[in-house]
Amino acid sequence: MSDSNVMQPHTRVLQHVPRWGIIRTIRQQSVAEHSYYVTLYAGWIAQFLGRDWPDVLFILEHALTHDFNEMVTGDIPQPYKKCITDVKDTKICSASRSMMLSIHTVHGDDQETCKKIIKVADLFEACMYLKDEMGMGNLTVSDLYQNMITNLFNLTSALSEDLWVELQSHLEAKRTRTLTQFGLK
Repeated sequence: MSDSNVMQPHTRVLQHVPRWGIIRTIRQQSVAEHSYYVTLYAGWIAQFLGRDWPDVLFILEHALTHDFNEMVTGDIPQPYKKCITDVKDTKICSASRSMMLSIHTVHGDDQETCKKIIKVADLFEACMYLKDEMGMGNLTVSDLYQNMITNLFNLTSALSEDLWVELQSHLEAKRTRTLTQFGLK
């Protein structure tokens, strides 16, 4: 591993970067917690879809580091984040890129599919968090939750109908966030 990899101590700052900065929430979530769940869900989704081991490793590494730019920016809404990360030479992009893992690579169409899997896991994690918030009585997030469910359905349906059915069953269940060796429960 190089000196600029994900294991550097300053990456622990993500546990202190709050998510949902412009959304009223009952329970605070950090970017580190979010990244942890996205990584778990992405690995599970990759296996559910039958991806081979090199793809799963690529997905796990990139899911874990997908929000590293938030060490610098904090959690900001996606449209603004996209504008910032579209500028290739920014300090934000170069800093977060240098800390990402790059042990495993996937090429071509496989890479695009892997990125879609990470995006599905990212949206699924957000839906699970918002579901928890609504379960605690925070109904101010219900419109956002419905919007994210629609986005999740559209993205997931492009990958696999069976995946949407599986994810939907977990979103409709009473319990959230339980991942076992057999999948999400």
